[in-house]
Parts: sequence; C-alpha cells; structure tokens
Amino acid sequence: MSTSLITPQALLLDFGGVIATNINTLGWEDPIAVMITELLTEAGVEAPSHDRIIADIKAGRSADSHWKNAMSRHRAPRELTHEEFWCEFVACDWEESAREVLHEHAGELCLEMGRVRQRRELRPGMIELLDYCRQQQIPVAIASNALCGEVHREFLATHELSDYFVAECYSDELRVRKPNPALLEAAAAESGVPISECWYVGDTVDRDVVACQRSGVGAGITMDVSTVGEPLYPTLTWLKSDALVADPHELLTLLKTHVGTVE
Repeated sequence: MSTSLITPQALLLDFGGVIATNINTLGWEDPIAVMITELLTEAGVEAPSHDRIIADIKAGRSADSHWKNAMSRHRAPRELTHEEFWCEFVACDWEESAREVLHEHAGELCLEMGRVRQRRELRPGMIELLDYCRQQQIPVAIASNALCGEVHREFLATHELSDYFVAECYSDELRVRKPNPALLEAAAAESGVPISECWYVGDTVDRDVVACQRSGVGAGITMDVSTVGEPLYPTLTWLKSDALVADPHELLTLLKTHVGTVE
C-alpha cells in the first residue's frame, strides 16, 4: 500500500473484482440457446440446431474477448453494442431473418446471458467500506465496463446496496469502455467532484490503470485479484498504479489513513 496519495473527495469503483467477485458458470450457453430457439420459433423463423447455436455462442464469446483486448490499445474505445454481439459475433452466418430476430431481442439476450454466465459474490469488507464513505460524506460511484450494466444494477438492488452509490456508469449505457477516460470522467461528474480529487479503484492494468493515467484521476488504485492474470502488454512497464490493495478491507484501511480517521 502507498501512504503518499491525495485525500479523496470521491471514490470511484470498478464492479467486477472490486465490488463483487465473478464466478463462471459451466454450461451457461445451454439455456441461452434454448431462449434463442424459442424467440425464433415465436417469430416463425426456423432455428439452427441446438448444437449449432451453442457453438456460435462460444465463438461469439471468444471473438468478444479478443475484441475487448484489442480495444485496450485504442485511445478512446467505444463499447460493443448488444446488437453487434449477437448479430455479428454470434449469428454472423445465420439467415437474415434469424439475425433480425436477434437484433430485436439483443438487449434481453445480453441481460439473460449476464445473469446465467456468472454468479456474483459481494467481496468481504465492501459493506464496511460503503458505510464508512457514507459516514464521512464521501460520494461513491461506479465506473465499469459491462456488456450489460443492468445485470450489475440487479445485483446491487438484490443486496440493497444501490443507495450507497451516487451513480452507476456502465460502458454499454455510455457507449464507451475503459481505457477510454470518459467513463471515469462521467462517474466523477456524477459525484460532483473534480476527477483530480477522486480515487479510482480497479483490478486490471491494461484497462483500469491506463484509464486512470489518461483521465488525470487523483489516484489510481489496483485491487489484487488472482483471476485477472498477466497484463496483456507486459512491455508497457510504466503502467503502474499508485497503490495496491488486497481487498476492500485493505482499501478501507488506506482510505481511513488519508481521511485521518485511523483508530
């Protein structure tokens, strides 16, 4: 941890890896394939075979991952639309009538995919961190890449956490994705605090640390997450966060140190 950071007037948080841990679900493609078949059948369109749909969903997810990694080298990347994911990455070789159905239902398909593809667990210490920020009147906002931010909104609402945040800024809703600094800038603006007086807490080098450097945020903090893996571009050795914390408990300790309320 670092002890030479600004005292934050607002806290900006990533979602996955910081607020919650994402745990992949095996076989999630199957219920989505069933949903697609039902949508096509209801529209009077012949559906590809179940196995073909699953194969194309897997191919689409792989293409999506490669696309996101490539976007990490763009100066100001946009976010993929729901329609692009389903019509270009998944159903690129389907009949046009089937692609039109997926285009019409792309949003609900992304929402359901987000629900079933991963389960989410609130990270230990997060409620204590949010309670402390509320006590100290430090606004907290979310700035997170997401193919469907509504999934995260549902999670927070289910856990009765929505009211802790002054704003939830998700890439699919703002149409920009980190490392585009606009996502952090939007969260800071919603907090009513200059971005130079904010902390941003993320879990990746290639998206979060880069976004911090481009945005001029007061401090960029990385939460160590074992599932993140190695940086995409290890030759970029100058990409360093201002502080490294293990979890929300350690982030709270760091915050208390700089606010001046360490017991």
